[in-house]
Amino acid sequence: MRIVALIVVVPLRLLWEALTACGRALYRWLLLPLGRALAWLLNILVVVPLRALVTAVGWLLHHLLVVPAGWLYRVLLTPLGRGLVWLGRHLFVVPLVALYRFVLTPIGHAISWVARGIWAVITFVVRYTVVVPLVALWRYVLGPICRGVGTVLGWAWQVAGHVARFLWGIVSTLFRWVIVIPVGWVWRGLLRPVLHGVRDYVWRPVATVVRQVTAEVRRALFGAPRA
Repeated sequence: MRIVALIVVVPLRLLWEALTACGRALYRWLLLPLGRALAWLLNILVVVPLRALVTAVGWLLHHLLVVPAGWLYRVLLTPLGRGLVWLGRHLFVVPLVALYRFVLTPIGHAISWVARGIWAVITFVVRYTVVVPLVALWRYVLGPICRGVGTVLGWAWQVAGHVARFLWGIVSTLFRWVIVIPVGWVWRGLLRPVLHGVRDYVWRPVATVVRQVTAEVRRALFGAPRA
């Protein structure tokens, strides 16, 4: 096993060490300087021009847009806005405030005072020309009359009820003695015996004869029924 290790492992380890040393040397003496050179070239050829371009564009935008816009705002728009505000205040706000304070407010107060006075007069007139007379009329004239009429109507209704009950008693008594009792007598004394006699002495014999004849005809036509 030691011989196999010496023959196989040791040469492989020496080869690995040699390759590692070559790689470090290649990285140190070739790849690292090449990378630094490429980074320097990228900075010189790309980053520096782009930075200069962005700086130039920013400077141009600042001096071509921002500075004129600021100058326009300070020199023209601000004084114009202040002038418009001053004109609007002195041409519209102040006159409207003065109109409301010295014209519309007194007119509104006067209209309100006149309206309250007119309403008070109307209320007074309506109260003493309509409400008070109507209340007095109802209290001293119509109310007693209505109560008297109601009392009379109630009494008349009661009297009418008594009269109606009296008349109904008379009519029911007459109907009972004139119609109900005679009809009962006629039914019990005449009609019921006659009907019973017809039933017992006429209808039953006839029905018996009819049944017998029917039975004879059936036997003659169809024969006697089987036992």
